[in-house]
Amino acid sequence: MKKPTAAKSEDTIIHQTSTPVIAEYDHRGFVIDGVRCDGAVTMLADNDGDQASYTIARHPSHSIDANHLPFFNNLAAQPHVLLIGVGAVLSHPHYALRQALQKLSLTAEIVPTPAACRTWNLLLSEGRRLGFIALPIGITSGNG
Repeated sequence: MKKPTAAKSEDTIIHQTSTPVIAEYDHRGFVIDGVRCDGAVTMLADNDGDQASYTIARHPSHSIDANHLPFFNNLAAQPHVLLIGVGAVLSHPHYALRQALQKLSLTAEIVPTPAACRTWNLLLSEGRRLGFIALPIGITSGNG
């Protein structure tokens, strides 16, 4: 098994590995394949054989909005899913976010962050092409 490699910049981590698993999540952020990511994250995995590559973008914001969605434009081409983790408690994102999802023809599952993490790991193990955007469990996004 190859050792994970990561190239870090201020706002993004590009990470290539065969195991892009979310190992931990807490009130500060996430541990993805051994790499600590504090704050909200977006992640896109594109499976190519047994090697998955993904890009993680860290966001200093405390909400999820339509500005985060262009990262996931290519998910609409096939019936794949975008997982949206909205913090510890289910809170529906703002109307503008729902409109943007519909405009981009993205299928999204809006769930608490712990469920988004578990679902990511499960569907990724099945070889599904996924998108992930989530807030740490210490933050709740949206007001309906």
